[in-house]
Amino acid sequence: MATASAVRSGADEQARLEYHRLGLDSITDQEDILALGGRLLKDATLEASGKRRRTLAKRAADKYAQAYQRTGGYYSAINRATLSLLAGDKKQAITLAKEILASLSKKHKDRRGETGYYLAATRAEAHLLLGNQIKAEEAFATAITLDPGNLAARATTLHQLGVILGELEQDKEWLDSYRPPKVAHFAGHMFAIGHEDGAFDNQTIGQMRRQIDAGLEKQGIGFGYGALAAGSDILIAESLLARDGELHLVLPVPEEAFVRTSVAPYGDAWIKRFETCRAKATSVHFATDNLDYLDHSVISFANQIAMGLSVLKASALATEAVQFLVWDGRKDRTNGTSHGANLWRETGRKQLSLPFPGSARAKTSKPSGSRIASKNVKERRLMAMLFADVRGYGTLSEGQIPVFIDSVLSRLAACCEEMKPAPAFRNTWGDGLFLAFEDIAVAARMAVRLQQSFRVIDLKKLKLPGHLTLRIGGHYGPVYEGKDPHLKQANIFGTEITFAARIEPATPPGSIFVSEHFASILAASHADHFHCDYVGQNSLTKDGPKVPLFSLRAREEKKE
Repeated sequence: MATASAVRSGADEQARLEYHRLGLDSITDQEDILALGGRLLKDATLEASGKRRRTLAKRAADKYAQAYQRTGGYYSAINRATLSLLAGDKKQAITLAKEILASLSKKHKDRRGETGYYLAATRAEAHLLLGNQIKAEEAFATAITLDPGNLAARATTLHQLGVILGELEQDKEWLDSYRPPKVAHFAGHMFAIGHEDGAFDNQTIGQMRRQIDAGLEKQGIGFGYGALAAGSDILIAESLLARDGELHLVLPVPEEAFVRTSVAPYGDAWIKRFETCRAKATSVHFATDNLDYLDHSVISFANQIAMGLSVLKASALATEAVQFLVWDGRKDRTNGTSHGANLWRETGRKQLSLPFPGSARAKTSKPSGSRIASKNVKERRLMAMLFADVRGYGTLSEGQIPVFIDSVLSRLAACCEEMKPAPAFRNTWGDGLFLAFEDIAVAARMAVRLQQSFRVIDLKKLKLPGHLTLRIGGHYGPVYEGKDPHLKQANIFGTEITFAARIEPATPPGSIFVSEHFASILAASHADHFHCDYVGQNSLTKDGPKVPLFSLRAREEKKE
């Protein structure tokens, strides 16, 4: 079932749309459907506040109650108990928690693997509902020993326990000792070449490596996202791998070009170290796949992607995202490490910086082979792009077209006109719409508003087909700006626009799907206002590779 798959992937918004579209919310006699309905209402509950939160919690608890009555499953039972607490019925939550513990006492407590984990985690949740933190902590610790590598399950339990503690207005700090390792965005200066200050001997490099080792250990970092240039990057990557951490590479350009400009000038030894780390990396991402040189825009772009991916990973694991730098502290906006440090600091997240030992770091920025593009190469600018169209437009009769223009397209146009700041670039054709923004948050807000504006249109009253739906695709990347020879005005160009255009046809009707680049950069700086649910890998062309896509939605503003 598509709805269940969406829930498993974390795509809550898409699952909700499908759940109601298929009429599943009216089914009362199928346990799996009821539990699914409870899960969707539970997710909505946790994003709501005040009266709405309690109302949704009550509805979710009722769904889980119906599911429990049919199966007696502990999953439905514990969720019913917790949601009863959120609905304001603490007495029922306590009664249910006692019943769950009595039932689980008859089951094996030492069963290993995922089943054993969830049995113990359910005990932990029940004990916490009863206000017994000591027994809750003991049960949670047992759960982890039964399935120590299941970090996703642990993150779910941490979230659940945090919700209960928050509702009971109790301290949450004790949960921190059970969180998975932290996730780092890492970066650092490159070394110089030859006899310049910053061309370090083995003793200095060894000392840097020991400081990095100590820093990673002290902070409990187990996942890292960053580039792999010769120097600090590679030292950090080697240290992370040595402690059995996960290395996730984010390179600004294709690998061959990156090695040629950022590794090879330092000699064969650094190429070998790059290749060793590359082979052990869990994943490799590219900011762009069609440049053979570096410019400041693409270096900044890769930095932002790495930062966002680290935030997304930390959120998925219910742990902390931190930035780990080898940095001289200079605030040079054109330098990748300094720029990334400034961007991260603006988010208010934790930042750890080890001193870079070179005093003439400016000399390390341009090794032979010119790491940065020369002045005669046109630099690109980063833009957030949206493509939208109305699914079903092609089925309209000739007589319905004027109504569609006056009542649908005009509504969407008015929505665009009201947006401040306005799109930097805008184009339309038939039912299609293209918008480009300098600020990714403005683009995200525009996509949400367009979707909301379309949903309130009364198609039946307008005598338009009820199957008309708006779908929106979004992407973020570097583009060229220049004068359009046909339009005789400024326009943007580049392969990233083509990629953005291909996301929209892959988007289900009524949804907003965005690229990994869009999702990661939005997460880095605007996670409080927007959420991007991973929906899986999709092919955007007939025989093309699969790419990760995310469902974009706005977070509900919390009001008491």
